Amino acid sequence: IDLLFFFALLLGVQGDFAPVFISDFQDNQSFPLAPGQLLNLSDMIKIYDADSNGTSAGSIVSTADFVQTSLFCVTRSGEKEFSLVTCGFTGFNIQASMSLSEGFTNRSSIAFSIQLQPSGSYDTVPSPMVRACFQARDGVGKTSSMCINIFLLVPPRPVLTNDECLNLFVNSSWYFSDYSQPCLIDSLSQSSAVGLGQTLVRNVYFSSSMSYVSLNVDVSPNPGLPNGMSVTETKGGASDSAVPLVYSNKLEFDLLPNKFPKHQQYVFSRRVTFTPSEDQIGLTYQLCFSSSTYFNQQTVLSTSYQLPNTSSWPQLSVANCLSVSVVPPSFALNSTDLNLSAAAYHDVLVGCDYVWSIVVYEPSRYVGAASLLLQTNYTPVLVADPLSPLPPSASFSGGQRLVVCSDRQDRVCANKTYPVTRFELRWRPSRGLEAMRYQSCFWLQERSFPSYNRIRFCANFRVVKCRTCVMGSETLLGIAREYRTTWQQLWGANPTLENPHDLSQLSFLHLGPSFHVSKDTDATVIMQRFGMRQDAFKLVNPELNRSLIPRDSDVCVLTAMCRQNTDNFFA
Repeated sequence: IDLLFFFALLLGVQGDFAPVFISDFQDNQSFPLAPGQLLNLSDMIKIYDADSNGTSAGSIVSTADFVQTSLFCVTRSGEKEFSLVTCGFTGFNIQASMSLSEGFTNRSSIAFSIQLQPSGSYDTVPSPMVRACFQARDGVGKTSSMCINIFLLVPPRPVLTNDECLNLFVNSSWYFSDYSQPCLIDSLSQSSAVGLGQTLVRNVYFSSSMSYVSLNVDVSPNPGLPNGMSVTETKGGASDSAVPLVYSNKLEFDLLPNKFPKHQQYVFSRRVTFTPSEDQIGLTYQLCFSSSTYFNQQTVLSTSYQLPNTSSWPQLSVANCLSVSVVPPSFALNSTDLNLSAAAYHDVLVGCDYVWSIVVYEPSRYVGAASLLLQTNYTPVLVADPLSPLPPSASFSGGQRLVVCSDRQDRVCANKTYPVTRFELRWRPSRGLEAMRYQSCFWLQERSFPSYNRIRFCANFRVVKCRTCVMGSETLLGIAREYRTTWQQLWGANPTLENPHDLSQLSFLHLGPSFHVSKDTDATVIMQRFGMRQDAFKLVNPELNRSLIPRDSDVCVLTAMCRQNTDNFFA
């Protein structure tokens, strides 16, 4: 510089030199900066003016705007080409000052530092870069400048849900461009579960917003993978052309509304497959995946925007630990029409169709519903207990899968996603079962693994005497013939029946009154007293099959209300 000044004197030219930057690095030098790190360039940037000390031309003027910062996003504009687009983001602090060297007005130095905060909106934009340009001016207006580029190194992040995938780069200054199924996330949740006889298939996802890096997704050797689990190789990135929607989940964004270039972002993934064995029931495994960056040496904009020495840049990694539980089958009763109290009875009539609803669910699906992702697909079944079977001709329907609200109620709600299974117990008591009592028990269990956590329920049924349901097109005459009586007797026992030819107005038919005996009584006496035939007596009192009726028994009687020969029931 002194030699330049000497030649200037020889030429008679003074005050014609602009300030010159002297530093340990080149103009447009690039620096990496990771979260929490401080880049301090103090005393590394100096300014010298060849004009004389103490003159206007040789005086370096410190101005308020001597450092200008611009924020950019590096976006891919071609397979190996990148462009800079103006962005807006926060999360960094800059300190800058200029000071003259003691005793000199034509020599100064710049103190500059930038610190990246642990978090900020910088991690929501692709490849954020801070460009800082320093400007020196002398007293006569001559200027010169020098710029540096600080690439903010954003660690990869785990992606757990569809919303997280879709919101990777969404903030006030970004616009999402429609892309066919941009996020097909089928991710391994923070807490997942799988059942016996089933296979858990999920993906572990990580994303990086840096266009010029790729990710390695590794499994931590401690604790490693459990038996029965396998993990595919890492998929993702622009080089992955094999079904990118499934594995890479490519996202495409406009950096500015309706403008190019677009930013393409890939989510890196590894597919986890786990088929547990029965000896793993009740165990919970922790899986730790770490994602680390490796830098691709690419040209950004032009040769002056090289990413230098990327092999020496700090490796960014993040660990994400997940748990997978092997859940045994377990069901619980959600609701039922049955009264399961040991002291309660269901009174039923012969000929009536009865349907009782039984709704069951898996309790583990409702514990921390948002935090536990279950892939258990257990199938509940109801099985009659052979020691206390169902009544004759009664049966369970096959289970019907339903989705209900989070409180397990089938009502109107915003999101019905909780699974339950509905069964029906169906029974039409046949004639001849009058006065019979049944305690019927059944097991709630898993179809393929019945020995795990099965539950036993019981209900009591009692067939009422002296009443019967009217089935289909039955007539009063036909029912009278079946019970060995006359249609006039039945009409008289049902005073609310206005038209004996139309039984549709009745839900059930009274056969006659019920007579209570307070002491042991000869059946013949009862039949003679009420004018009943022996076969008719046995039809309506099938449990009284002996000649002596025990005390405290209820007897159904078909009284001779019409005062005619009851043998002539065709009359």
